[in-house]
Amino acid sequence: MLEKSRRVVIRGVGLVSCLGVTTSENWLRLLNNDCGIGYLEADCVGGPCRIGGKVNDEAMESRWRSLKEEQSFLPGLEKHIDRRFMSRASVLGILASQEALKQSGWLPQQSDSPSRNYSAFGDASYRAGAYFSTGLEGVAEILRSQYRVDKCGYAGMGAHVLLRTLANMPVAHISRAWGLRGPNMACNTSCASGLHSVGEAFRMIKYGEADMVLAGAAEAPLNPWSLMAFSRIRALSLEAEPERASRPFDAARDGFVMAEGAAALVLEAWPSRTSSLVHPPIAEILGFGRSGDAYSLVSPEPSGDGAFRSMKAALDDAGIESLDELGHINCHATSTPVGDAIELSAIARLLATYAKRNGSAPIQVNSVKGHLGHCLGAAGAVEAVYSAMAAYHGLCVGNRNLERPISSSEVVKVLEHGIDKATARSLARRLFENISFDSDRDWVKRTENSGRRRLVLTNSFGFGGTNASLLLSNHIK
Repeated sequence: MLEKSRRVVIRGVGLVSCLGVTTSENWLRLLNNDCGIGYLEADCVGGPCRIGGKVNDEAMESRWRSLKEEQSFLPGLEKHIDRRFMSRASVLGILASQEALKQSGWLPQQSDSPSRNYSAFGDASYRAGAYFSTGLEGVAEILRSQYRVDKCGYAGMGAHVLLRTLANMPVAHISRAWGLRGPNMACNTSCASGLHSVGEAFRMIKYGEADMVLAGAAEAPLNPWSLMAFSRIRALSLEAEPERASRPFDAARDGFVMAEGAAALVLEAWPSRTSSLVHPPIAEILGFGRSGDAYSLVSPEPSGDGAFRSMKAALDDAGIESLDELGHINCHATSTPVGDAIELSAIARLLATYAKRNGSAPIQVNSVKGHLGHCLGAAGAVEAVYSAMAAYHGLCVGNRNLERPISSSEVVKVLEHGIDKATARSLARRLFENISFDSDRDWVKRTENSGRRRLVLTNSFGFGGTNASLLLSNHIK
């Protein structure tokens, strides 16, 4: 049963991307306007695109070697997380999850019995779940194994191949390693997978199915097959200079830059039933919305109706009646010519649906994909962590490579798919009066709001016309 009064907070976050292998490193580099996109090694390249956002291998391996020294793990954890059974995405997911769980204070005690009781939680492990997803899990492994089978036949099929390709293996490794015995779930909604995972975990807690859920996603798509497949549908940027390729909302945007990464968030009912946990919440989730376009397999509905309904559903879920408190929208904006303009048109419709904002500062509109690329299925989780940090610190970062912002006329053209030209112009004018694109010149923007909550709305949209929006705020007791 839905418990409307039940609050859901974020108690821990973990983030691995091409910017770094910890949340703090990612956050500091975002605030510094850094970019993690670079040239790919030859074994990753396929087709005309030769750039991507790759996690540093040495840093990743260093974090992995230090796992035994981290206090969040069960003693003897190595028997539970055997890398022979893990894809690269699973490894990234384990790293992000370990950071989030440690920050949240999840400190299990070793027990070899099947019941595996925990000193700090009693039987709380049965009320702790995991919802951790991926988008293109196993592609590289399938290709490698097929090459071996073509050469050696049945003898070339490795015993661990299957478990490195199934989409629910990342969540299986995570729940097994930390004894999360509640709901164990994964979804695949393309580039919205990560945010759907966080949103569905939020719903699990609101409905009383769990008291704590480790939510997130991981993706490791940098292989020739994936790069060629996305290049074939002209989705990837062909910019030769890596650090300038991903440019959300810029007039010269020509496609997204593929990247790998993982993010994890520990969601918990508040107030916590476990008094021994003293770690303060980072942020609070207020509402979750989703919708479907029923239009194209690879392109958003032209008027932005699906994105609009997703955002409005999140605001409605939170009981928001005015946009005065909304200070920041972290957009899905992947740097594609079509998608960025459609998302802005959806925001224009959102602004028109609510009463005029009473003297509030402009809503900061951004996309962090200019810094770390598009992590596909993990993108929504990565950006949920960013949004939580933005709400917590009262800061948001601008749009990297934004030199010539998208024009009002481009937004009007999109809006005209559903309304007359005069109304479209009016909506576009109101949009640009109420939002701000901070560029490289105005990098860090403070989102303090006269002592009120700092609301952050984050979006993720995926192939197949699937949309997700999540509303977060700083935590107020």
